[in-house]
Amino acid sequence: MKKTAYFSNINTNLYGFRKELMVEMKKKDFNVFAIASERKKETTEKIKKEGIRFINLPLKRGLAFLGGDLIYFFRVFFLCKKEKFFLCHNFTIKPCIFATLAQKLAGIENIYCTITGIGSAFEKKGFLNKLVIRLYRFSLKYTDKVFFQNPDDQKLFIDLKIIKKEKTKLIKSSGVDTEYFKKENVKEKDIEKIKKELNIKGITITFIGRIIKQKGVLEFKEASKNLKKKYPDLNFLLIGGIDKDNPSGIKEKEIKDWKNLNYLGRRQDIKEILYLTDIFVLPSYYKEGVPRVLLEAGS
Repeated sequence: MKKTAYFSNINTNLYGFRKELMVEMKKKDFNVFAIASERKKETTEKIKKEGIRFINLPLKRGLAFLGGDLIYFFRVFFLCKKEKFFLCHNFTIKPCIFATLAQKLAGIENIYCTITGIGSAFEKKGFLNKLVIRLYRFSLKYTDKVFFQNPDDQKLFIDLKIIKKEKTKLIKSSGVDTEYFKKENVKEKDIEKIKKELNIKGITITFIGRIIKQKGVLEFKEASKNLKKKYPDLNFLLIGGIDKDNPSGIKEKEIKDWKNLNYLGRRQDIKEILYLTDIFVLPSYYKEGVPRVLLEAGS
């Protein structure tokens, strides 16, 4: 049985965004590996329940060349040498750079990367921006194909001569399971329970995403403040995890002082929250690909 491996920064990313892809490859008789840092053990268990082998490969955020990144490179190299993967597919910036190089050195013949968004490294010109461009340019030449989720990112990489146009392919998004998000799959009693829990009576406006400034969280807060003056019955729901390691992350202590919205943290009942939502917003100016949560809300 041929082996295919999916590399990402954290296991929640792989399960949340690539589960359907990995399950589909499993159905096609591939031995599927999910390789990432283990952020949540419960997510690892979910991956294993799908019949996918999970390998915890720690990967540090930020610049860590002599520490985490170099160690990560060699771990990927030896793993690929041992498992002899038929295909490797990399997601997020560091796997697309360091895992790609390690896979090539290990003799992997089929290497793919997906650029789901270009992130904060491209926000400002400077040392980090130049470094990332050069690393991308060096690593992506060893890929068979690089997938992009919007034409702007694809054009940027081509214009910066990071990769040749013929080696790129534009896809519509990561996709979502539209069957899962059908209203027929939502139980009315669950909706009523959440409404009671959150004291929801009027129109509900929801934001779901990482709680960082670039996602438009502060704009959402200001909108709630201004609109509640005129329409006091509006319900503003802010959902997402606190990103403590991100310089633009907003502290939970600060959010708790916001009067006009309800911060719910991370939630597992996103389908139900979206069902009871009247207006969904994502005022993001982050370098997104195609935000999956917009597809989920639309679905």
